[in-house]
Amino acid sequence: MSIRARGPVAVAIAAVLAAGAWFAVDTAGPAPAEVVVPESPQARAGFADAAQLAEALPTIDPAAQYPKYVRADYGPRWADIDGNSCDQRNDVLQRDLVDVVLDVDGCTVLTGVLEDDPYTGRDIVFQHDKVAEEGNPGSQGVQIEHIVSLEAVHRGGGWRWSPDRKMAFANDLANIIAVDGPSNNAKQEAGPADWLVPDNPEYRCTYAARYTQILHDWELAVDVDDRDQLVHTLTDCSDQPASVS
Repeated sequence: MSIRARGPVAVAIAAVLAAGAWFAVDTAGPAPAEVVVPESPQARAGFADAAQLAEALPTIDPAAQYPKYVRADYGPRWADIDGNSCDQRNDVLQRDLVDVVLDVDGCTVLTGVLEDDPYTGRDIVFQHDKVAEEGNPGSQGVQIEHIVSLEAVHRGGGWRWSPDRKMAFANDLANIIAVDGPSNNAKQEAGPADWLVPDNPEYRCTYAARYTQILHDWELAVDVDDRDQLVHTLTDCSDQPASVS
């Protein structure tokens, strides 16, 4: 279970995320990246609040020592953490895809369409390996992605958590989304300073806001370069005039 933000900043960011594309993500390096600003003044105000929240995030001491990150410490991949007899991967596919067809087990997603993929902006036809047609990448074509990677979480303080809390974070539906497989593979464990949704600038603002909110909710620290990139991006999202085209 996660710790949720409270107060006006959290409310404003929640409004931004509700108004924008579902957990849009963007990637960029330390250099200033193109930011497509939402047309809603309310959204811009929310991004200003998110920038303040990002600026207040604690940063990781480069000299700090902590145990090596091991994926297995965060529990089995895509556990049925909510006890609905369906693992988190298929829960997310059912949530994020449209035109979903389930297997006879009532859980496994066989086919569906990821509309307006957060990382590319494209519509992606998903086909499970069991039914994939020739030319379709199968189950790996749409992957389940941690917005804030588990390795980043580990560095930021997750290494101190109990096994139950680690598994809860690894399966937190606020931090996992369905995305284009190759884009997810390209991102790997990168933070915002190295990856800011390069192929879909329209998702950049929402991605930065979501990344910030997750760190805040779980009381995590962040690499200073990633914090600075979040502040820079969210400030651009709030300061630049809205597009009228």
